[in-house]
Amino acid sequence: MKNEGAVQPDLLTVPQVASQLQMGITATYGLIRSGSMPSVKIGNRIRVPRVMLQV
Repeated sequence: MKNEGAVQPDLLTVPQVASQLQMGITATYGLIRSGSMPSVKIGNRIRVPRVMLQV
């Protein structure tokens, strides 16, 4: 049974973003690198704020 009240993380990994946008990981990293997709770096990990994917 799915937990409908589950809390969604505010920051997503690059593979999670790629999956939601239905595009490849390399293309997603390209958008981040070009500045087209805002992201934050935490240590050596890149995260994308969930609000960037909401329309």
